[in-house]
Amino acid sequence: MATLSAPSHRARGASHFDFKTSTSGVATKAMKNELAHLVASVQDPHTRKAFDTEMQSFFYLFTRYLAEKAESKGL
Repeated sequence: MATLSAPSHRARGASHFDFKTSTSGVATKAMKNELAHLVASVQDPHTRKAFDTEMQSFFYLFTRYLAEKAESKGL
């Protein structure tokens, strides 16, 4: 008969990492699309350019966060 024991702490396999990576890819694409819509909604060209620069910086931080989260690094 099999006995129940506490689960061992195994290292996560490549498939788990791939799932997190693919999920991050979907989130990245969705965020990029939403930011593009926000930038396009700004009427004034000068303001739009400044806003676009800010959103690009935000997007960089967002992708960095997702990458570190996928690698299970401490934030």
